[in-house]
Amino acid sequence: MDGALRARCAEALHVLESTDQVILGAPALLYIYDRLGYGRWVAVFRFPPLSWLTGPGYRWVANHRLFFSRFAFRTPE
Repeated sequence: MDGALRARCAEALHVLESTDQVILGAPALLYIYDRLGYGRWVAVFRFPPLSWLTGPGYRWVANHRLFFSRFAFRTPE
């Protein structure tokens, strides 16, 4: 991984498909959840008005990832 790719990965989630297609950000997250078996839930976010919110919602969470990581990655006491 070179410096340019590292910087882009710090900005958004990247998925590299077997066809060498790169999927970025919110579509990458939906792609992963679809592959994990949550296709019915993911389908809801592919149609308006929820599809309009996925990009801004993803960006908001990404910009506040340090806040969310306090809750998502807690170690047992």
